[in-house]
Amino acid sequence: MTSSDTSPTDVDIEADAGGGASAMQARIESEFGSLEAFIRHDDVDVEWESIIQAELANGTLSLNERSRPDTLYGVTQCITTGYGKLYVNINEDPNTGEPFEVFCNIGDSGSFAGAFTEALAKTCSTALRAGVDINELIDALEGIRSPKINHDNGNTIYSIPHGISVALKRYQDGTIPRYPPQQQRLDDIGKQAAASDSKTTATVSGDDTSDAADKAAATATSDGSTSPAGHTNTTSTEPCPTCGSVHIEYSEGCKTCSDCGWSEC
Repeated sequence: MTSSDTSPTDVDIEADAGGGASAMQARIESEFGSLEAFIRHDDVDVEWESIIQAELANGTLSLNERSRPDTLYGVTQCITTGYGKLYVNINEDPNTGEPFEVFCNIGDSGSFAGAFTEALAKTCSTALRAGVDINELIDALEGIRSPKINHDNGNTIYSIPHGISVALKRYQDGTIPRYPPQQQRLDDIGKQAAASDSKTTATVSGDDTSDAADKAAATATSDGSTSPAGHTNTTSTEPCPTCGSVHIEYSEGCKTCSDCGWSEC
């Protein structure tokens, strides 16, 4: 039996329940090809609708919207439509971070387009508070067309509802910044500047020390003795081969004994 002649109601779910979820999934995939094909089957929609209606009638399922907190934060977008600038504000649920409500405004208050837009925004807000997925709203609104169209940042806006769906989609996809830059106190900025200056001073001091070490190494002689920068004479620890004195100096690249006058050159 193939998925084309198999109805979801023909799948004995209760019989497969003893084998667990894996057995149920394997049975569904063997009959319908995939879970997605099973879920999208017309008979599944009918079954789910009857189940939901029964649950609503029994009072075991409620679609009551969530209560609104006193303070909410969100983001406002401006969408260019054929009827003017559409401002879409999306506020978030502080507990879940999910979109909680939508406010929309377009044109003059009291106009037909303004009233229509406000009513549509309230409907979207009610749906979001009742737990409707924002993607469902996007899909429902983006296909609506009107006589006047316009363009906004690469998108053709076919209607006011389509403009709202574009704003919701940009919000959902993260193509717009959802959170503004955090404000800072002046004393915090001062502390950060002081810390930055301290790091800069430490870095400069370290560079000076390194330069001094490099200069000292550059004046080192072949036998390991060193001479301060700017001097041509230095003392060697090797004894004089003539008198045994240790007063051997380098002068113009040549070893010379200051006691007996011996010179390597």
